[in-house]
Amino acid sequence: MACDGLCDAKGLAIMPVRYAVIPGYLDATLPAWAQDGNTTAVALENDEKYALRVLRQGYMYIFYEKGACGERYWECYSVAEDGSLWRQFSAARPLSVQKPQCSAAHHNPINVAFLTIASPQTCGNIWLAFSQYPWETETLDRYRDDAKARDARMLRFSPQSWLTSQRTSPGTIATTDALESVLDYQQGPHTGRLPGPYQQQSTPFSTAPALKVEPKGETDGWEYNAGMLNDCTTLYAWSRGRECRAQLTALQMQARSGEDAPVLLPLWDAIGITHELNGWCQDALGRRAEFEQERDLELQTLSSLDGLREVIGKRDEARIERYLDVRGRSGEPFLSEDTLSARMAAAEQRYADHPDVLAQVRQDNALLASWRGKHVELVHIQGIIFSNPRQLASHRRRVEQIKAEVAAEEARRPQSRRDSEVTAWKHYEKRLSLPRIDNFKACYEKLKRESDDLFAIRTRSLLNWLSAPQLSITLDDLHCTSKRAGLFYQSAVTAAITGIERCEGGATLLDSWLGEFSTCNRHNLAWRHIAANNPLMLAELEPLLAMVKAEPEEMITPANADPVVARLMATAGVMNKTLEYYGLAEANKNQSHWNNNTHGLEQRLSRADAVTITLGDRITKMSRLTAVGESMTTTSFRLIFMIRAGIPMEWVERTLTANLHESPATRALLLEAFRRSNEFMSPEAEVLARRQSMRKNLSNYLETEEGRGKMREARIGAMLLVFNAIELVWLINECREDRKPLTSVLASGLMVATQTMTMIAPAMEQGVINSQRAAGALKILGAKAGMAASGLSMFLSLDSAFTEGEKGHNGMSTLNALRGGTDVISFIKYSGDLLKLFKYESTEKISNGIRFFLTKKFFGVRVLTIMISWQFQVGILLLQGVIAIVQDDDLQIWCNNCVFGLSPAGKSWRKQQELLEQAVKDIT
Repeated sequence: MACDGLCDAKGLAIMPVRYAVIPGYLDATLPAWAQDGNTTAVALENDEKYALRVLRQGYMYIFYEKGACGERYWECYSVAEDGSLWRQFSAARPLSVQKPQCSAAHHNPINVAFLTIASPQTCGNIWLAFSQYPWETETLDRYRDDAKARDARMLRFSPQSWLTSQRTSPGTIATTDALESVLDYQQGPHTGRLPGPYQQQSTPFSTAPALKVEPKGETDGWEYNAGMLNDCTTLYAWSRGRECRAQLTALQMQARSGEDAPVLLPLWDAIGITHELNGWCQDALGRRAEFEQERDLELQTLSSLDGLREVIGKRDEARIERYLDVRGRSGEPFLSEDTLSARMAAAEQRYADHPDVLAQVRQDNALLASWRGKHVELVHIQGIIFSNPRQLASHRRRVEQIKAEVAAEEARRPQSRRDSEVTAWKHYEKRLSLPRIDNFKACYEKLKRESDDLFAIRTRSLLNWLSAPQLSITLDDLHCTSKRAGLFYQSAVTAAITGIERCEGGATLLDSWLGEFSTCNRHNLAWRHIAANNPLMLAELEPLLAMVKAEPEEMITPANADPVVARLMATAGVMNKTLEYYGLAEANKNQSHWNNNTHGLEQRLSRADAVTITLGDRITKMSRLTAVGESMTTTSFRLIFMIRAGIPMEWVERTLTANLHESPATRALLLEAFRRSNEFMSPEAEVLARRQSMRKNLSNYLETEEGRGKMREARIGAMLLVFNAIELVWLINECREDRKPLTSVLASGLMVATQTMTMIAPAMEQGVINSQRAAGALKILGAKAGMAASGLSMFLSLDSAFTEGEKGHNGMSTLNALRGGTDVISFIKYSGDLLKLFKYESTEKISNGIRFFLTKKFFGVRVLTIMISWQFQVGILLLQGVIAIVQDDDLQIWCNNCVFGLSPAGKSWRKQQELLEQAVKDIT
């Protein structure tokens, strides 16, 4: 884009600047000549101040009462991101300018920092206004024809009066000193303490102690930068190239003005101020989000530890329930209805002449019946049943004593459960560094408190501006029937009010807006946002809101749903402009005119529909649902937001009707289900039930094996078979739950088969089954199975040794390595046994060589023979069992190695999560 000679044009030089807000820690003030009863009358809190900055990206409109081009006409300048001004050919259709370039060789960028008014001596009054968004023709016509609206929105300036008096309010002569009161021109830039959107932060917000340091105070643990927390950022980039150029700019303006004094005029920017104030509120919450991102490992670990405590508690609770169930199961037969009925019938015959005794037995039966399913011990039940009611006084004392004991036991159970959960968790808690956990929690809680307090303090200034007439007057720029203006209005309001529901003042303001149920108040940003500030849409929405306002608490039930929906739809059915607008809203947001005139934060908030979250929180509190229906307010909100979502009216009516007819019954069923649901079987309990079933099957299996072996080798084989069978069943269970590879199951299965055939073979040889040929075949199969089992077991044992070593299970790793060594020797032994069975001279020599090797003495001891003996094998298995009981489980190791553990391993969260999932699976 070229200057087209405008940078050389002569006339009264005017530099428009804008009112802005700055945090209190910046050393800058608003000069006296810029004090304005409109803008500066809005109070700022938390030491925040008004200041002057160059115009941000947008548009500057000038209305001429009389000028060089005639009477009553508009002139428009597009403002680039650096604040430079570029005159447009049409005020009704200006082009957005972001980074303009002038092709003229003699171009001076200082000359586009201001504009000139031609022939100021004959020029009438002019009105100036800055707007982030382009004005529609309707807006231009309104401000042209309505002098009152024009004076309320725009700054009036008289060039002729200025030439004679050099006075205007607000405004001053554009001298070097005056320009240096504009922050972008000051020699000491504020960009470091109020960074813009393009300035990247390199300093981390939080710091953490070394992994194995146990903090003893606030200075050696987790910390965050309190200075950064209190710092603010700006949504609008600082003007590049203006710093230290105040004098050059003042000289150039004077040169262009000739003998006349150039002017510095401050303009409203209510939307920019409001967005900036909300941005500072979000800065406070953004620092917390930054901390959470930087300290994601610690926060995720804390969350996992809380979840683990719950898992451990549920597991222990399931164990207690099983114990109580087993303890109380023996007494349940005595409490059955048949048993108690038979007892009562017998008592009626026996004590027919003793009505007082019979009455006592009846009371006893009622008490016993009330104990069903309550896990009452058998001794208490039998104490009542076997007590002699004829001795009525002593019997009653006995019953009262037992009742007291049962009641005391029931009262102790909740505390016992809690104590048991605490005890169970202590096994894992002792692997954690509690000082590190407490220090991090204290740091995080302090940050949350301070950020929430800072948010609440900063919101005060924002709320003052949201209620200020200056904002509503500025937003009236977008009060027209253009769809584009509606999108701009919604974008501006979204960025202004997002998040204010988090503080009490913001929630009160939103409630007051929503509670009006009217679009007539132009200060009501909530309903005006829904109607896009479009006069036609406002008129369409008003009758629907009036209907709701008349009876907001009217209950809509399935009985009256149809007529109420018919009334609502009759009113909403004529909202054609609203339906058309929201049907095309998303498509319009993707057009360049919307993207070019909204800053990045606006675009993200609008696309995320952040205003729905802000309003939705308050709408939820205003809505009323019961088991029989919902209020008119609730239904109307549902209707309006379905229309806002672009849902066709026929679907809206169908959905509303179905919801009003079916939802009350659904809510009633859910409420009843919640009341009745006391306990659900957890996955941990299901796993434990399966394991218990497997152990029962295994016990039955072992009972059938007890009487089979008569010879010593068979008894040894039976013992080894028990251990291998246990391992096989456990591995099958683990494999079903995807914890162990199938090779482990295969190896254990082969070992079971080997031991079984070893047991049966001697019986066959001794004539129990009387089949020498079958015994030989069985020995060959046993030797082959033994070789295969030993080979697989060797591989798995060595692999387990490596895996256990990585986990820190040194004892188990050593035993697995030793077991792998015995598997090597067993493989050699079974190879020798197999070769011997072939009865060839060569195979017998090899077999004898293997036997000699296995029986050879080392240091006077037959080491290899001992290693493959049954005593050694059983010893290893028993040691493995003892170590498995004594050593830490995987979850304890995870706790020990996590970021809050006693020995942090420095693993990433993803790696920690993988290990945690496996550890939890193993313990449950």
